[in-house]
Amino acid sequence: MLSFVRRNEVFFVENPLKLNMQLPLWDKSIMSKLGMTPFVEKAKIGADSEHYDIQFTLFKGTPRFSKINIFLYPVKSGSEFLNMPKYRIEIERAFSNKLALKLFDKDREIFTTFENLSGSETELDFDIKINKSYFNGADCLFLMFSFEQFDVRVTETPWFCIDILR
Repeated sequence: MLSFVRRNEVFFVENPLKLNMQLPLWDKSIMSKLGMTPFVEKAKIGADSEHYDIQFTLFKGTPRFSKINIFLYPVKSGSEFLNMPKYRIEIERAFSNKLALKLFDKDREIFTTFENLSGSETELDFDIKINKSYFNGADCLFLMFSFEQFDVRVTETPWFCIDILR
């Protein structure tokens, strides 16, 4: 069993998920009946020889002044969780159709790039590749998605644990 604690929250996973498995998320039909703002409709994390590939679909796209956060916390046997990196991928949209994609480790910005959106989006597919070197020696990865609008967290997924060795 894997677990960690963050600000009075306890997270534990009895059986980690495997790479390339669809994450068990709320069904789109249920979430749309609730009138929820954008939420992660489907997601999975896969791997090739050099990268981890985070694929997800955001239902209702990305409204202006919104932010998607992907939290990635590697776990390494024999290492203190406190000393491991705490990555966050931030996808932010301001007023324009430009998305800013940033990678942070413990709130220190490591990387930034920009992409343009075109057309109107009701569902938006993301495919983000992150170099495996960021996770050297890790056995598992805690993963969570959240969606913010005007700097207020509106929706989030549960924390998932992915076994990245299988």
